[in-house]
Amino acid sequence: MRTFFSPKSRLTVTRPLALFMNTLNMLAPALLLLALGLAATAKLGDFSTETQKLMIHYALILFIAALIIRILWGSTIRILRRRMQKS
Repeated sequence: MRTFFSPKSRLTVTRPLALFMNTLNMLAPALLLLALGLAATAKLGDFSTETQKLMIHYALILFIAALIIRILWGSTIRILRRRMQKS
């Protein structure tokens, strides 16, 4: 069992799960920044209307993916904490 997040944390999980959860924790903000940059480029750039719509759609997809990852991450943390409290 490895500690999750920091050695001071009470939550301990296996190493593969810790790597997966840390990856999700870093991926969501990165996707949000990418979506923001893509949307700003679409609005401020000199692109055709179709290209702007395509970029906005991709930015929306990235935003939704980031939200889903954040919800998945938060619910997994909640489940892990409940399991640790029961043991």
